[in-house]
Amino acid sequence: MRLPSLGYIAGAARASFARFPLMLTCALVAAACAVTSVEMDGDDSAFVNLMATAHLGIALFFALTAAAETGRWPRRMRLSANIVAVIALGVYYASLPDRFSAAAGRFFQLDLGVLLLCAFLPFTRGHHNGFWQYNRTLFLRFLTALLYSAVIYLGLALALLALDKLIGLSIPDHSYIWLLFVVGFVFNTWVFLGGIPRDIAALESVSDYPRSLKVFAQYILIPLVVVYLGILTTYLVKIIVTTVWPSGWIGWMVSSVAVVGIVALLLVWPVAGHRENRWVATYTRWFFIFMIPAIVMLLLAIERRIGQYGVTENRYFLAVLSVWLAAIAVYFIASRQRLIKVIPVSLCILAFGTSLGPWGAYSVSRRSQTHRLEKLLQANGILVDGHIVATERPVSHEDQGEISAITRYLVEHHDAKPFRRWLDPATFAVNDSTPRYSRESAKVEKIVKQMGLEYESPYSMPIHAGGFDYVIDASESRVLNGAEYMVRLYSAGVPARVGDTGLVAAWDKVAGAVVVRDGEHVVALVPAQAVLAAMKESPSSKGQQVPAAAMRGAVENDRVRLVVYFTMLSGNIEKDTYTVTNAEAECFITPLHAGN
Repeated sequence: MRLPSLGYIAGAARASFARFPLMLTCALVAAACAVTSVEMDGDDSAFVNLMATAHLGIALFFALTAAAETGRWPRRMRLSANIVAVIALGVYYASLPDRFSAAAGRFFQLDLGVLLLCAFLPFTRGHHNGFWQYNRTLFLRFLTALLYSAVIYLGLALALLALDKLIGLSIPDHSYIWLLFVVGFVFNTWVFLGGIPRDIAALESVSDYPRSLKVFAQYILIPLVVVYLGILTTYLVKIIVTTVWPSGWIGWMVSSVAVVGIVALLLVWPVAGHRENRWVATYTRWFFIFMIPAIVMLLLAIERRIGQYGVTENRYFLAVLSVWLAAIAVYFIASRQRLIKVIPVSLCILAFGTSLGPWGAYSVSRRSQTHRLEKLLQANGILVDGHIVATERPVSHEDQGEISAITRYLVEHHDAKPFRRWLDPATFAVNDSTPRYSRESAKVEKIVKQMGLEYESPYSMPIHAGGFDYVIDASESRVLNGAEYMVRLYSAGVPARVGDTGLVAAWDKVAGAVVVRDGEHVVALVPAQAVLAAMKESPSSKGQQVPAAAMRGAVENDRVRLVVYFTMLSGNIEKDTYTVTNAEAECFITPLHAGN
């Protein structure tokens, strides 16, 4: 076997750069911005935003170059397309907020759209076999580049570690992160491009089909799809019989079945026309027929959830994807052509179409949650004549949690736009010394305080009254009353022996309590409900951490003195009844004797 020379490798690298100059330039910019943001101590938002923009440019310029080569675009047309792409990326960069996480959802949506553009743009007309072979090539190049990148990163990282530990050279910790970004953006992209065929249009005449793909789809994926469809059909029958609404799991299940089923269809598509593979057409039709009831269940579940809690981005996307699945199902059931190109083209249109405009996910979600908040504020006397005023009337725990959650959502995702017409502009001023990642939290707390309410953190309390989650303030001291033994209990753990006293401490799931037993005899019991009942009446216990005194329970009798600090209590709330599903406790135990 002849290994390629360094000259050959350098020539191939130059050829790839000459063929995809803008794509590789974006990869270099992304790597440089990522490294710079790691090194910066101050505000790195400009570099993070530029890195995200360059990341989009990598796939966008690849799609344009592949389409130009396949369609034999004239030089002027190529130049115009690249100029438009550069302008579009510039507009996107200018629209990004200071905190990139607020725009992360739209970024991933646009990234998906650009990747889908790579899948079909070179084959917008005909070339159905070429389209499949082209995407097969892209997928294999992606896996190859990923393998090469992983190997070279691990090899170089171990080399740096050896220089540090064995030779004594001082290697900064962030060098490994630099290496990851350079390999991930630059090396990985260059390796990927090295195997892209020069004549993409010629793939139409390629008839090569790996038999392993057919075996994988026919004997692994499709049986899994049949099992999943059987489960979904059984669940549908259960819903009809019990008249119980679909649970939240239905979204994940339907999505998983759809993805696996469509992937199986795509893998066997090139051989579907062969006489021995007529089963593919049968599978395709019946797969989508059985998907229709599951999609209906999913739409019903989404409709109910939106009716209860309004539209969010996730619910919007789930609803749109459900409608898309229904349309794809009808197409593959009724159409004779059944072109698989319809799948990436329609998904690409959805990805771009639902990311912008008043009909997009973000605008619709903002309007929906603003409307919900407006109704809550008016009902509690907080929004009066278009202005927020501090309420003096009591606000229910459920409404207070909802108001806190919606306020946090609108501030973090939509820059508090609805509040700017309800509050004085000074409310939104935040000290520049406040860390950037804490500014949104500071704004939320100030806005909720203007309402006369106490802000409820998502880390300790539920968004709605469907659950609770209390955590003890670990910094506070415990009152132990001279305890001799201490054991920790977990609701999912095992009982704990109390030294050599013969006593055993355990969490009793039925009683919802810490129980100390001597054999089968219950010696002492501290129920969690006593602590929860006190906290429900204590507004001060609704923060991220609950005071230790509020999480304390104690009992003493002639056998034992038991002090329990519940370090964590979480569970469900239904009709103002608290049910503990998860608990952690520190138990301080002193054995006593009758008469002491």
